[in-house]
Amino acid sequence: MLEVPPPSSPQFVVGVEGVNPATAFSVEAYNPSTGEVWIAGLRTPISAAHLQGHAETSEERAGRIKADAAERAERAAREREAAKQEKAAAREAAAEAKRQVAATAADRIAFAHQLRDNYLASGANVKVSVSKAFNTELRLEYPLIDDVWLYKFQHNDEVMSALRSKGFTSLVLSDGFDYAMRLRF
Repeated sequence: MLEVPPPSSPQFVVGVEGVNPATAFSVEAYNPSTGEVWIAGLRTPISAAHLQGHAETSEERAGRIKADAAERAERAAREREAAKQEKAAAREAAAEAKRQVAATAADRIAFAHQLRDNYLASGANVKVSVSKAFNTELRLEYPLIDDVWLYKFQHNDEVMSALRSKGFTSLVLSDGFDYAMRLRF
């Protein structure tokens, strides 16, 4: 390991906020592994890169200020670019979520049409529709629907789990007149 000698006193601190670059300081301690220097009169250690053996000239100060400004501008540009990328990623995620919702809503409509066809094939004129936001409610309307139909749906876990897996949140059974029951799941 290369031994780095500690900076000799007096030293001038440049580029540290609250420290006059024209004031000479004595070095109290130096940690070569971290490159930190403890200066008399300062409470916290500073990087040895902020030290120089002479008072800062006006040209050095102007150069340091220009370099600091360039570094801040570069950091701001990186932050703007990162924010722009995060915003684009969020927009893309929202668009993808919207596409998924639209796709699953369309799937529920297709399921309702298939269910209607199945009931018609079995000889029952059951009107099947979807409603609510994103087609999450399945509605069955048939003049012979009553508590028996309700009981069959409530106690058939296979049908209820199939409806849940399709994204339905409720089922409305109606006879089209005065009987209507809603099952939420």
